[in-house]
Amino acid sequence: RMLATTGKAAAMDFLTVLQTHPRNRAGARVQVAKALQTATTSAVSLSDGAGYEDVLLRRKQDSAAPLAVWALQSDGRAFSVKRGAAGEVRRWVAIAARAAAVEGRELFHASAPIEIAVTHGTAAAAMQIWTQAAGPTELSVVMPRQPKQIVAFAPNRFEAGSAVPVRWSDGVAKLTVPEGGRVFWVDPTVETSTLPK
Repeated sequence: RMLATTGKAAAMDFLTVLQTHPRNRAGARVQVAKALQTATTSAVSLSDGAGYEDVLLRRKQDSAAPLAVWALQSDGRAFSVKRGAAGEVRRWVAIAARAAAVEGRELFHASAPIEIAVTHGTAAAAMQIWTQAAGPTELSVVMPRQPKQIVAFAPNRFEAGSAVPVRWSDGVAKLTVPEGGRVFWVDPTVETSTLPK
């Protein structure tokens, strides 16, 4: 869809979605189900036609207010959620955020702004969490069940993985995220000691 304007503007915000096209069939992989511009947020909802939905939110450059649209909230610069066919949250990403929520249920809370991505039910673990933090950060993440084990690795390196101390309370795992990048495997389903170095 193209947007044309003839009026003069001092500034304009754009939210652009780029996607690949499959080789064996015509048409796009996803369809834009809806788009919305508020005073603070640019948002788009995408569907893959099989019941999955991706929602992307971005704070407008001149706004300091939180992101809030379609029952999604975050105080970050950007927030994205993928839901399954039954409406369950499958994965999410928050950028420069201390908190995010879906339909009033908090997904995470951090003691300082953090970049975080979470995927549920991967081939390697019950849940994987990627973080990038400016310094040691206290992180609380909602989980469907109490984890038996969380192993932390440096990004793209599996040597020196270490068990992470976790505090559990009312469906929330609390841990300390170190400075820099980390990948946390929650209840790994593969033997992490045999991963390639």
